[in-house]
Amino acid sequence: MMSRILGYLFVFAFLSCFVGVGVAMLGYGTYGIVQAKRSATWPTVRGEIESCKMHSRRDSEGSSYGCEVDYRYQVNGKSYQGDRIAFGYNNTNYKQPHKQIERHLKQGRYVQVHYNPQDPSQSVLSTGTSSNAWLPIVFGTTWLTICGSIWALCFCGGSVEKLPARLAELNHPSALKTR
Repeated sequence: MMSRILGYLFVFAFLSCFVGVGVAMLGYGTYGIVQAKRSATWPTVRGEIESCKMHSRRDSEGSSYGCEVDYRYQVNGKSYQGDRIAFGYNNTNYKQPHKQIERHLKQGRYVQVHYNPQDPSQSVLSTGTSSNAWLPIVFGTTWLTICGSIWALCFCGGSVEKLPARLAELNHPSALKTR
């Protein structure tokens, strides 16, 4: 009996950690989508590009590419520094789109910076949502669905130990006749 309780406690603690990851991903994704939509209405100022470079990273799954930019801007006489291109902008394994972003940003010295009027230190160069902004929400939802399924199997009478008996009952000839 004690080992069963410890087993349930272990599964509960394990799932709690995994649920935390799923909730964090949903929260991060939701925050990004909301900010991306809000950024479309943010005021703009002229910013100056300090650096812009393309980078690549190689790992066991191949190469990923991205563009890094640093820019300065002023709001009400106070200087700020930003590095966000867009909410949801991430590295990908496609080099060309990032090369185009780098080329576009290097065309001139100045850019239009959208800043959050409640927190001018928060800025972005491109507003609106991108398909990448939805990835944390998709991942978090999938993650929580898997955790919920495991939880249901373990804690809602759907334990794996009882599954063979339930299948035997369902496939028993007398069960088939009554249906």
